[in-house]
Amino acid sequence: MTLRRGRYVSGSVASDRIAALAGLLTALFVGLASYVAVIVAMPPVLADLDVKSSDVAATVAQSVAADLSRAVGLGIPLGAMRGVDDYLSEILGFAPEVDGIAILDRQERLLFSSRSGDALLDRPHARAPIMAPAGGTGEGEGGTGDGEGAAIGSVIAQASSATHAGVMRAIAASAAAVALLAGILVGLAVRIVRLERVDLPTVRTAAMLHAAARGHFVIRGLTPAGVLPPVADALARAVTPIQLTYRRIQALVEEIKAVDGSAAVRQRVGDALGALEGLRLETRRGRLRHIGLVWWPAAALTVIAATRPLIANFAYDRIGNDPFAEVAVAFAVTAETIGAILGVILAALLAGRWSKPATFAAMLMAAAAYAAVYVIRDYRVFTATVTFAAFCGWFAVWSVLATEGAGRRLPWRGAIVLLGAAAAGPMIGGLLAEAEGRRAAFATLGVLAALLAVASTAGAPRLPQRRRPVPPALRLSPADVLALLAASLALFAWADVSLAGTVLRERYAEMALNFGLAGAASFVPVLLRWRLPAPAGGLVAAAAVLAGAGLVPAAAAVGVDVLQPAVSVLAGLGFGIVAFALGARAFVPSSAIAIGVGGVAAGALHAADMVQPGAGLALAAIAATALAGLAVLAAVTHALGWAR
Repeated sequence: MTLRRGRYVSGSVASDRIAALAGLLTALFVGLASYVAVIVAMPPVLADLDVKSSDVAATVAQSVAADLSRAVGLGIPLGAMRGVDDYLSEILGFAPEVDGIAILDRQERLLFSSRSGDALLDRPHARAPIMAPAGGTGEGEGGTGDGEGAAIGSVIAQASSATHAGVMRAIAASAAAVALLAGILVGLAVRIVRLERVDLPTVRTAAMLHAAARGHFVIRGLTPAGVLPPVADALARAVTPIQLTYRRIQALVEEIKAVDGSAAVRQRVGDALGALEGLRLETRRGRLRHIGLVWWPAAALTVIAATRPLIANFAYDRIGNDPFAEVAVAFAVTAETIGAILGVILAALLAGRWSKPATFAAMLMAAAAYAAVYVIRDYRVFTATVTFAAFCGWFAVWSVLATEGAGRRLPWRGAIVLLGAAAAGPMIGGLLAEAEGRRAAFATLGVLAALLAVASTAGAPRLPQRRRPVPPALRLSPADVLALLAASLALFAWADVSLAGTVLRERYAEMALNFGLAGAASFVPVLLRWRLPAPAGGLVAAAAVLAGAGLVPAAAAVGVDVLQPAVSVLAGLGFGIVAFALGARAFVPSSAIAIGVGGVAAGALHAADMVQPGAGLALAAIAATALAGLAVLAAVTHALGWAR
């Protein structure tokens, strides 16, 4: 219900802005506190890191020196050894803490170096002597025959600065991710509170007053504080006698029909009650007991979405050096999404019939599946487990969302559940993995899912609900479907496959930050009321991933540290444009299935990386662009009346 000039009776615009302001202030406060904590804690951490890196460099130098000493003992002159460069490169591959290795003779002349043209002697380094072996003379090296125990050369190893920079980057990304997560969670909490306490009661009261003006009477339910409650109370008191009289008449009519069921009597009764046909008495009290509170599906979906940064990465580590690793990872990502789609479909078919036992049992099984990941070693078992968990979790959530009167009746309520969970969930998963590792993160998510299973007794519908069919006004057009596919394919290909699987492997804090940036950007169209056509959002997301895949020449001049966050923001913004353009249609089961299909396609295209690294992201970007173009074409033909 809206007023003129687009002002919502519910006050949802004001609630959106208040929630955004609360989230922004929280993010700034937590970010400032994190910055101060980093400034205080980082110098000791970095100093200790430098000491440990120097120790590693010294150990590597001693190991290389020992190997060379044994080679000299076999009669191979130090300066005439072959394959030393490949040997040093292999050593650096196993020791990322070391930046370079050089081998010098007795006169400090450079014999071999892992970095050509780089003066390692001019930089801080660790040194280990190459000793003449037992019984050796070192004469083959131009020495003087000093015999056993003489130094015939030395190995120097420089500690890597990349480790230092990587730790600084991880700490900064963790602080920024924590600040962003705190802002999103506070903003969502404020929005949910205002939704339950202000917006929905205001809508109910306004609907009651509107109905009363037309001769329909509705007993007042929850109403906000202010001027409306006294008016609603007075109206409810005025309606009470009419309600009682109407019920007495209905009882009398039933008695008359039981005694005399002739057509003449029925005609007379119908004529007598004709004047009361417009009288409608409907009780709204206890409505929330039946439809459930919005916090439960939001929290449940947040836990499910928290696994998004972990699945591809976990599958990579379980596969090991399998030559078909990309295919197996693509299968893990797509199987998890297929499980989610099947959960949505089953919930749409059975929604509300077993609301309470369905939410409890499904979330409990999802919790058990997540906890089981802690002991899983084989990637095939892992894939089956996360697929089952996604199926159970999405079935539980949509068993609530797909029922009559649930959150998807209002588009901004659905946005809180889906967009909020998509923004906060992956950040929580990434930060948990950064703090305690992947396996422990899955176990923690299992515990949270179990708690939500118990909490479903309070947050999910308390009584079985009737499945609410999707009205024609909420059905998707071909342009809507294509735009959703384009935006979701681009976003999944960038975030769920590229960032989580290859680009940011093992850098969980940066993963969490990029996921959070994409999720926060998806709220921007809602907050600023950017009602652009849905195909425009698909084009924005596709263009962003084209740049991230390196297919836009101008993007090559931008550094990776700038390009990755920019792509995440633009991909999330494009998806947000599509979601806001569709309104309530973005949160029906068919939309969830379309989004899931985009995720399946993104994971499947990832298998192309087996042939050419990076080909999967490039193909996904091209496919998303093609789908967005088709969405534009479908929208234009529909507007011109060519499509019937």
